[in-house]
Order: sequence, then structure tokens, then C-alpha cells
Amino acid sequence: MKTCTYCGVENSEPLANCASCGSELLEAAAPPPVISSDFKPLKIKANEAFIQRYLEISPKGIAFRETALGGSAKKFGFHQVDSILLSPDNVLSFQVGQEVFSISTKPADSTHQALISRFLEEVGKTAPITTSH
Repeated sequence: MKTCTYCGVENSEPLANCASCGSELLEAAAPPPVISSDFKPLKIKANEAFIQRYLEISPKGIAFRETALGGSAKKFGFHQVDSILLSPDNVLSFQVGQEVFSISTKPADSTHQALISRFLEEVGKTAPITTSH
């Protein structure tokens, strides 16, 4: 049995994705940390004409969506994030395995700043991370 690192549901071995939430079933590098009860979900939207894009963090982990039509979000536990980068032009990128996910942020938006700070805090609890500004 493989336990989903995003939602915690146990799945049978041959499955590649969680039967409950659809997240990719990856080997957990470490057990998920205990998340404080004051953790409120935060979301950044950066939609374009035909592209829907968002990054959401919650006590369960990270949800990232970038799609032209429909589609579901990719979901990860904080412990799955290998590195985080905030570029000079305010694009927040994070790496999970071989994939890199990016979203534009607004430095003057308090929700964006709160999400970035909380994201760094939660990922930092699980393993050393690489950050750059």
C-alpha cells in the first residue's frame, strides 16, 4: 500500500495516482510535519486570456494549476518541494522532482506576500531548501 502524501489515503501498489485526490503517488522523503491549527488556506491567481493559473497552500499541502481549459490541480506535500526561487521580476517558482512550477506574484499584494512567507515557512520545516531573491 502507498499512502498519498497529499491527502493521506492509502492506495494499492500498482496505482500511479491517488484514487481519492488524483495526486501523483510519490515515495515520501519524510513524514509530513505537524501543521499549526492557525494555518488558513492562501491562494494566488495569475490568470491570462485563455490560461487559468493558481497556487494554493493549505494545511494539506500545495495545489498548483496551469491549464488552458478544465483540468485539475497538481497536488504536493510541503516535504516534496526540492527548491523555491523568487526571481527579480517577482515570479515564484518551485521544483518537485523533475518538474518546475511558476506563477507571477504581486509584491504590493498582502495575500501574495503572506502566501510566499507561509510557503517558505512550511517547506523549511521539512528539509533545507534553496531560496534566492
